[in-house]
Order: sequence, then structure tokens, then C-alpha cells
Amino acid sequence: MEQQKGLVYGLIIIAGLILSRAVYVEQDAGRPRITQKDNTVLVDGKVPPALSGIPFHMSYLDEDTCLKCHTRGRTIELMNQSYVAPKMEHEFRRDCVSCHKIPSS
Repeated sequence: MEQQKGLVYGLIIIAGLILSRAVYVEQDAGRPRITQKDNTVLVDGKVPPALSGIPFHMSYLDEDTCLKCHTRGRTIELMNQSYVAPKMEHEFRRDCVSCHKIPSS
């Protein structure tokens, strides 16, 4: 009888460990894999897009300025031209220009 209790408890512990591992792996699966090769950041093996050459990208200010347009996909009118800021496809990370390079003028 004692041996059966020990076996049942052991199976419960093993099942709990397997379930915990499965939940951990599932949570990690949705995150991008960020690596660095030389001075270039790679996200899932790809280089993030550079900033376009529009006037407000030519001088990077700070993350808050980026987020004002890119969190909701804002449209901006400037000198009779419309610019649409694509909605950011990932969660916020500090220092946007560490991945998204500023175009050279």
C-alpha cells in the first residue's frame, strides 16, 4: 500500500514537471529571437527595416517621439504630402535606433 502511494505521488510530481515545462516552452515560442552579428541586430535572423528618409526620421529624438506615431499607425500631413506611420509590429523596446537604423542624408 505504501509503495502504491509513493508511485502515485511520484507520477503526480512528474506530470507537474512536464506540464510546467510545456507552459514555459509555449510562452517562449512567441518571442522573437534577437541576436547580434557585428554591429547589426537580427530579429529571427532578419535585419529590421531601416527608418525611411522622411524628415522626422532624419534626426532621432527619443522612443516617446517614435511611439506617438507608431503605436496606433498615425497619418501625418506635411507640406501637402501624407505620411502613414506603420503600426509597430512588436512590443516596446528601449532605443529604437539600436535596431532600426537612421538613413544617411
